[in-house]
Amino acid sequence: IEIKPASTANTTFNANSKEIEMETKAWPANASGYELIAPIGQGAQGLIWKAYCRDPKFTNYNKECAIKMMNLKLFQDGNM
Repeated sequence: IEIKPASTANTTFNANSKEIEMETKAWPANASGYELIAPIGQGAQGLIWKAYCRDPKFTNYNKECAIKMMNLKLFQDGNM
């Protein structure tokens, strides 16, 4: 499974009267950062699951999301 992060953002905040800029990542890029809950749909290319971000290093920690699991066999024969 390959998960592509939706976006990254630059966040600026004030800590002890000093401006600090840091890059924050919204979503984990690998499957271990998610908990799959239940299948919620199926499309032509794969199954869609309800999931939660379970990696506390990301800004969307504990937020609900959808994960699409692609059927890679569809892409092996050159039809897609």
